[in-house]
Amino acid sequence: MRKLEFKTPEEKLEHDTELRRKKHVRDKAYRLANKEKRKEYGRWWEAQNVERRKGSWARYYRKNRAQVLAKGEKWYQKNICRVKEGNKQYQQTTSGKERDRRHRAKRRQFGFIPLNKSFSGAHGHHVDEKRVIYVPTETHEEIRHSFLANRHMDEINYHAFNFLEVEQLYELKI
Repeated sequence: MRKLEFKTPEEKLEHDTELRRKKHVRDKAYRLANKEKRKEYGRWWEAQNVERRKGSWARYYRKNRAQVLAKGEKWYQKNICRVKEGNKQYQQTTSGKERDRRHRAKRRQFGFIPLNKSFSGAHGHHVDEKRVIYVPTETHEEIRHSFLANRHMDEINYHAFNFLEVEQLYELKI
């Protein structure tokens, strides 16, 4: 193999850049033409190297925490519209709505331990500082109440626990 000689460092840099560009184009063409083959190989390699891969991200993060956080912040700033759109979509899902309920309860310094599952047309009612029973919206809004002022809590809790009992009995029969 002959050795290339360059007159200036700029010539060498230009030559190297051109070689990298050509290699990149070649590699990209291969990746696009062999997607399934590469995916299959990746799965095989992951299965063969479980121990090697275990904890590798954690080790890398511990070593390069500052760079990882800076890169994440840079990505966030660059993609803020994408992030906001993703959050907006997530808030429409069941788990997104549940997360928001937990957040609001925490802000009000209440806990959030649901005693039954949420359903369409349900409001979460705090029977104490931590526990929540999902009741129909009509029932929850029909009786004006305040947990903090302890106003009409006996009445609403009576209805909430009755609803919970009926719901559990219905589930047992099915």
